Amino acid sequence: MKDLPPAFRSIASGGELCEALAEAFERNRGWVQAAGFVDDVELRLGGDGADVRRTFRGRFALVQLGGPLGGPYGVTLSRAAGERVEVLAGVLVRARSAGVSAVCVSAGDSLPRPRQDSSGDGASPLRDAPEAVLAKRPLTSAFAARVGVSDAAEEEADDVALPEAGDWVEHFAFGRCEVLSVTGDRLVLRDLGRAGRIREIASERLSITGPVEQQGHRLFRLDRR
Repeated sequence: MKDLPPAFRSIASGGELCEALAEAFERNRGWVQAAGFVDDVELRLGGDGADVRRTFRGRFALVQLGGPLGGPYGVTLSRAAGERVEVLAGVLVRARSAGVSAVCVSAGDSLPRPRQDSSGDGASPLRDAPEAVLAKRPLTSAFAARVGVSDAAEEEADDVALPEAGDWVEHFAFGRCEVLSVTGDRLVLRDLGRAGRIREIASERLSITGPVEQQGHRLFRLDRR
């Protein structure tokens, strides 16, 4: 089956977000990611087996939305509250769009097809020569030594790894942060050392090295170019 390209949609202000996503991608199926702004949010929050739902009035930045088309969608929300930043996370029940950008990626978009070898016998390098495919090189750098990592994370020799949601970064000015979302060259970061402050930065202006493994997370170094 032919892979479908990712579908991008803008969700107008005023409509119920879950319904609008279903309508916008009615001819698609796959995984939805979105960011933007929402109003009057109802979330299902984690509890000890309890279905706890809470409504939060007002406008929030939709830092990250992700889930299979049709839901459930996990979301991270934030907004300024005086001198602090309020951050919420949970499963989205409903919210009103205040301008949201979304993408639906089909299940086949990121799955590479096995390459046939030149002998034409149908052998797949991934299936028949795993020792060659899985040969990796360690990433060794001054950064790895500085953060106290003895065994650097391993990456494919020909691949360049970039931060993704859930990774950690060591920013030259902000210090240790968690990546909340990635949209194009824009990274939304949550400061791990300063009461969870949310920041948005442009990765194209930075030199990215790593990753190394730290406390179960991939950790990248972000330096000024």
